[in-house]
Amino acid sequence: MPQCLSITRHFFEQLKVAMDTTNDNAGNNISPPYPIALTTQMLECFETQHEILTQVADYSDIERIIELLWTFSKAREETNNTIVCQGLTKSDVVSEIQKLLTAVKIQMSQHDYEELLQTCSNVFNGACFDDVDFNTTLNRIVAMHKNVML
Repeated sequence: MPQCLSITRHFFEQLKVAMDTTNDNAGNNISPPYPIALTTQMLECFETQHEILTQVADYSDIERIIELLWTFSKAREETNNTIVCQGLTKSDVVSEIQKLLTAVKIQMSQHDYEELLQTCSNVFNGACFDDVDFNTTLNRIVAMHKNVML
């Protein structure tokens, strides 16, 4: 869960006293801000809407989506059969991707999620998803999440 600092009114009062006085010890009684979990309620005071993203420690669901997109695209290129890979049909692959998309939605910003959703839709509707697309998509998503976590 993302963290923020809780700064009390007492902290600001004591800080003002410490700044306004010439006593060097006046700042010794100030209790410092402390970390607390960030909630959506805390963000409601801002005019613009902000999202709280969960930290992604495991990219396996996102990687699996990208892998299945690649498999789906390759199977379409190579054969007209309904069997894609490992006994899965094309509808099985689509169903698994949709299930995984639901699972990763809370791990991504709305923009990133919609972009991944659009990529899936494009592939389901005939767009090619080759090795370059696989690597580019995976690297972009991992890089975006690393930036969010900083």
